[in-house]
Amino acid sequence: MRFGAAVFSASVVLCLLGPVAGRPPTPENQDIDPPQPKQLVFGYFSLPFNLQRFLPSWPDFWDEAQNLGQRAGNYVESELEKQSERSKEIAQKVSEFKEAMRSLVNSTEHLRHTALESIAREHGVSLRQISEKMSIELNATLTQLQLEFSEGEGSPGYDRRVLMVDRALELSDDALIKTFDYFNIPADKTQQHLDVIKPHVRHLVLATGNFVDAHPQALELVLFSAAIMLIPESLILRPILGLFGFGPSGPLKRLNSRLNSPWMLLTLLRPTDSAASWAQRRFFGAFVEKGSWFARLQAAGMTAKLPAIRPILGGVGLGL
Repeated sequence: MRFGAAVFSASVVLCLLGPVAGRPPTPENQDIDPPQPKQLVFGYFSLPFNLQRFLPSWPDFWDEAQNLGQRAGNYVESELEKQSERSKEIAQKVSEFKEAMRSLVNSTEHLRHTALESIAREHGVSLRQISEKMSIELNATLTQLQLEFSEGEGSPGYDRRVLMVDRALELSDDALIKTFDYFNIPADKTQQHLDVIKPHVRHLVLATGNFVDAHPQALELVLFSAAIMLIPESLILRPILGLFGFGPSGPLKRLNSRLNSPWMLLTLLRPTDSAASWAQRRFFGAFVEKGSWFARLQAAGMTAKLPAIRPILGGVGLGL
């Protein structure tokens, strides 16, 4: 274990100081959607082993949710329907939330098919690589938001929530520009396309806030439902919505199976669960306990033998 700790410490230093650690892959040495590499490359140094063997393992919410497939979607639809049956007012809130989520996912799917996939292919990178870099830049955005909106307890109320959401979207523009600039993709190729989904993100956060302001007990279900519903377009939406607390972690996705790039190593340097809790508290006035996310997944897994329910969206087993 001492050897493992020493190797890990050295790897962190090499990752941060290596002169080419930040260089994106090129078409000559990287497929559009490459298999997981067996080596780690930090700067000019290569480590011919799987560093993950020296690190603790933990379950990953997103992987577990994807493995459930349509069962997760069935569970969410069933639970939201139960909420709707409580009163007409709750039914209206549920309907607004579902429509906001549906509009966002559909617009993101259209964006991916009509623009992002071809842009990524043209520049020799995959959407997964873009998503990883986007996650890191948006995590820095979340840090900035924590500095700017550090005070306050309970629900922020509609007016302050609008202020925070607009500021988060403003800062996210810089993060997305840095992401695409990293891959030498001109901003004018992507910004106009990404601007299309920003109003949908804004509407979703505000609709969710209105829902949980009126019914605080619904926070856990609403955020869990959003996390499940975004999965078909998770490569784009998980980092962006992570900025607002939709999911058990912030924009960064925790490591699970293997370290496959210097970027992913950086996810060890900052706890993502606390970032998600902060975002949930600031935007919605409360947070979801970590164990509750997996308890919901376990409950969803028990729906395996139930008849299929008309899905909220087209499917759950994409992205990630």
